[in-house]
Amino acid sequence: VNMGVISKAIHYLMAANTPIPGVLNIPGPMGTGGGFLYGVLSAIEEELGLDPEVTLRGLFVAAGVGAICYTRTGPTGEVIGCTGECGVCAAMAAAAVTEMLGGTPEQVEAAASMALQASIGWPCDPLPGGKDMPCMARVLFVATMSIVYAQWAMAGQDPVLPFHEVLDVADNIGRNLSGDLLCTARGG
Repeated sequence: VNMGVISKAIHYLMAANTPIPGVLNIPGPMGTGGGFLYGVLSAIEEELGLDPEVTLRGLFVAAGVGAICYTRTGPTGEVIGCTGECGVCAAMAAAAVTEMLGGTPEQVEAAASMALQASIGWPCDPLPGGKDMPCMARVLFVATMSIVYAQWAMAGQDPVLPFHEVLDVADNIGRNLSGDLLCTARGG
C-alpha cells in the first residue's frame, strides 16, 4: 500500500510515542520531537527513493537550525512555551526537508522561518486532562506542515522575516507569557 509522504510521516511520528516494530525512534529537542524530525525525513527519503546520504545532509541542516535557535533563545517549554519545542522542531524539519529536496540555502532559511512563524506564541499544554493533548495535535501539525513549508519556500514564497529575526520575535513573545502558560510547576 502506497501511503504517501504525509501518511508515512504521521505513521513514523506516532511511532515516536508508541513504539512500532521496525520503526526507528530517535530522541530529540522536545522528547519526541527528534522522533518526528527523523520520521518526516525518513518518509521523504522513502517516498522519493533518496539516498540515505541525502537524509544525513538534512539532519545536519536540522542540527544547524537547532544550534542557531540556542544562540538566540531558550527553545524550551519552560522559557518560551510550546514555540520553543514544537516550533523549533518544525523549523528544523522544514529546513531539513528543503535541503533534501535540493533547495538553495535561501530557501532552507525561508522554510525554517515560515515554520517557526506559524507557532509563535503557543503556550504549553493549556488544556487540562492529559492524554498527550494538545501536544500530539501540535506535533502532528508541525510535522506534516514542515513538508508544506519546505515546498512553499521552494516555490519562492517570501518569509518576510529572516529566521534569526523570527527567533527574536518568538523569544520576546514567549518570555512575556505568564508562568502559568509555560511548562512549569505552575502551568502547562
